[in-house]
Amino acid sequence: MLVAWSKYGIQAALIMGLFFITINTIAESYIFPRLTGKGLQMSVYVVFASLFVWGWILGPVGFFLGVPLTLIIIKYLENFDETRWLALLMASSEEDAEVNINKQKKEK
Repeated sequence: MLVAWSKYGIQAALIMGLFFITINTIAESYIFPRLTGKGLQMSVYVVFASLFVWGWILGPVGFFLGVPLTLIIIKYLENFDETRWLALLMASSEEDAEVNINKQKKEK
């Protein structure tokens, strides 16, 4: 923005600022949770909610630790029969949930 301001004036700096805010909002609100959810086999909604909750609890550090902490909780929930259904709800899709259920049935 400073380069645009110094070279082209205040209007260009404001346009660059709006462009920057728009791109970051789209990337952080839609693209990042979707890619993270697919890669980690978590629901997009769970990724978004974990960023919000851990960010609220831990502040800015929570945004960096939100997804890893949620993965730890999911793995912990998968280990017990009483809480496995919660871990399956956090799966990225119904197919992933069915695969996990079938795998767990075969292990028993």
